[in-house]
Amino acid sequence: MKIQALVIAAILVTFAGAAAGWSARARTTPADPTTTMAKPAATVADKTMVYYFYSTARCASCLKIEQYTTEAVKSAFAASLKDGTMQWAMVNTDEKANAHYVKDYGLYTKSVVLVRVRDGRQIGFKVLDKVWEHLNDKAAFIKYVQDETRAFVAAR
Repeated sequence: MKIQALVIAAILVTFAGAAAGWSARARTTPADPTTTMAKPAATVADKTMVYYFYSTARCASCLKIEQYTTEAVKSAFAASLKDGTMQWAMVNTDEKANAHYVKDYGLYTKSVVLVRVRDGRQIGFKVLDKVWEHLNDKAAFIKYVQDETRAFVAAR
């Protein structure tokens, strides 16, 4: 029931944004290349990937998810990002090469996904579905992303 409510809420937000007439900037804003962390060392075969999946059409809420997730990851996991045991990346699922992620992770809207990589292969993932629930409370959003990421990393 919660998932249905989230799907309906996401659809309503999308339609409300379209009805309000997104600015050209919101529709075409590419991901800021400075938010993608440095490439991990080639020798790091075990790591956690933190992805933000988005589409080309981006509303204010989509940009807020990007901003809050970037802040949550950079502020809490700087050492892991630096040593390559964690990597932060933003992926446009509208690009043909990235379209498979929608099916791979069961995505239906803009999403934050944690992926566990061991020996260079994906062995598990978790979609952080509650980012939409915390969108209007920055502190709760950041805490949610950080807590879920810590728990995911600890469960290795």
